[in-house]
Amino acid sequence: MEEEKRHAMFASFRAGRSPKEVIEFFNYPKSTVYDQWKAWNSFKKKDAHRKKRSRSLGATKTDEFVAEVKRKVNEDGNKSYAK
Repeated sequence: MEEEKRHAMFASFRAGRSPKEVIEFFNYPKSTVYDQWKAWNSFKKKDAHRKKRSRSLGATKTDEFVAEVKRKVNEDGNKSYAK
């Protein structure tokens, strides 16, 4: 039963309902709704502040980049293209 309540509250929050509307509609205790509202907001903030994926190596291998690497390797024979 508690899990069903929580899912119903989260569905309402996703639909843009405020805690007050959820309390009035479902007749849930204020403390329960506001605790879940707080949890929902912290989840949304974490989701919004996720790190963006770093660009793949393929995106940085422009012609200029490759030419610079080859030049550096040719200058110093101890370096390789793999590193």
